Amino acid sequence: ALCATDDVCYSMPCGLFPHDKSFAPASADNANATTGQAYAGLSLGTDYSYLIAYSIAISLGCVLISHSFSQRSRLLSAVGMILAWIIFGAALLDSFDNDALIQMLLGAAQSLWPAAARMCVIPKVLIVGLGLLYVLLGAIVWVAAKAVGSETHAD
Repeated sequence: ALCATDDVCYSMPCGLFPHDKSFAPASADNANATTGQAYAGLSLGTDYSYLIAYSIAISLGCVLISHSFSQRSRLLSAVGMILAWIIFGAALLDSFDNDALIQMLLGAAQSLWPAAARMCVIPKVLIVGLGLLYVLLGAIVWVAAKAVGSETHAD
């Protein structure tokens, strides 16, 4: 991986969070840094379309699972609807994270940008993780309920 600073890694793949040097190997020489910066810029630009796609997909999954819980548990149904909206907050945090990373990529040397990026990443990952967990567990419950229902009707 090409890492031009201590905070930003400029190429893929270099870990769970590709722009964070704490998950990347040591820095490379300056001859490759410009190419690495171009790839990082492309990666960050692409991430904007990705954040729209994942927020819509996870949010729709939460809504679908929420509706499947509506007859069984009002609480679980309400949790799903709340998560469906909070996922868009995670996408907004992802956008702020991208903005901070772009500032670092453009050479902003203030220590504010790495801290801002990290403060956005942590809640974003937690929110997205909760949304995915809700959808996954809800889908398992839904499939299990369908299986039990089909066995009951088969008798």
